[in-house]
Amino acid sequence: MVLREILLFPALLCYKVVVNEDHLGFGSYNTPATETVRYVPLGHHAAFKCGAIEKSIISERSKNATWWLMRKIKGKWNTYELMDSEGFEGVRMFASGNTAYLYGMSTILDGSILSCSVYIENLQTNESSPSKTSTMSSRISLVAQNCGKNSEDSSTSMNLLNPCRFGSCVVTNDGGFEMLKCRCMPQYTGLFCDKLVSSATLHELLFYSPIAALIFVLLIVACCFDYVEGIRKEKPMLLEKHIPRGDLSVDLQKNYPAMFITPEQYAEMAFAIQQEISSAASSRNRSRRRSAERTRREITSEKSRSRSAPRTAPTPESERSTVEAPKTVKPLPQLLTPPGSVDKTDGSPSKKMDYD
Repeated sequence: MVLREILLFPALLCYKVVVNEDHLGFGSYNTPATETVRYVPLGHHAAFKCGAIEKSIISERSKNATWWLMRKIKGKWNTYELMDSEGFEGVRMFASGNTAYLYGMSTILDGSILSCSVYIENLQTNESSPSKTSTMSSRISLVAQNCGKNSEDSSTSMNLLNPCRFGSCVVTNDGGFEMLKCRCMPQYTGLFCDKLVSSATLHELLFYSPIAALIFVLLIVACCFDYVEGIRKEKPMLLEKHIPRGDLSVDLQKNYPAMFITPEQYAEMAFAIQQEISSAASSRNRSRRRSAERTRREITSEKSRSRSAPRTAPTPESERSTVEAPKTVKPLPQLLTPPGSVDKTDGSPSKKMDYD
């Protein structure tokens, strides 16, 4: 009993450091074997192996494991030794050989520390050195998974307090017994929604089938509109029929002679055009003179006939106006040759004619 109290006292100090600094410490007489953290969902069972047994040397004599549970009650740490098939109030934990069993994880065990110690008596190497007893310890920190909805350390992307992989997490309380349950999505199953059901692919296809059907209908409608517009649309004019071939030879000098006229040719062309204009003007003047000469002859002949004709009785007013009509005719000065001008036909100067 005294040895037990001596062993428990340093353990209390070590466990207190672990809780405050999140580090499991070992005494100077202990050899650390393993330090682990186990996440256990509320209401679920768990089994713990003693890591010190697995790490011990085969040549050692004894491998008897002793299990200790330390939990904090009202600010004070209490240490319990787990016995075979024996529990205590509020804790459903038992030890059987080298394995500790937890039946129904509860909130009061959150942050508790489970320790497994192995007392090893080394063989005596020689007569002068007596045999010594050493201890190997393995410690497990228990963390209760409660969905982590009110935890400040948890996040949406990485929530260690939520074991549900593909589903929602909920904690039920039935008569003080807390139980964590996972409500899985339709295509997943299992205790923590981590197994894919056999018809998961069919569920996925059925879920997205309305969207696929809508896309298919839209594609059909778009193809129909494109086909109708293609029928109504006029065919574009093919420019290949109207663009001449590039290998055609064009005689530019023949088709566009004005591009190849020299200054001398241009001067001759301008002089010829001026001559044509002058000849056309002279021909118009000659025709005007001939018409004026013809009119003058007609007037002269009319006067001579009126003088040679005998005098007759007075005629009525209407006939008198008809007979005296020739006296009112006057020469057209603009059509006659000006006085003193030379007639180009015979070269004789023309004379002013008197019509009195």
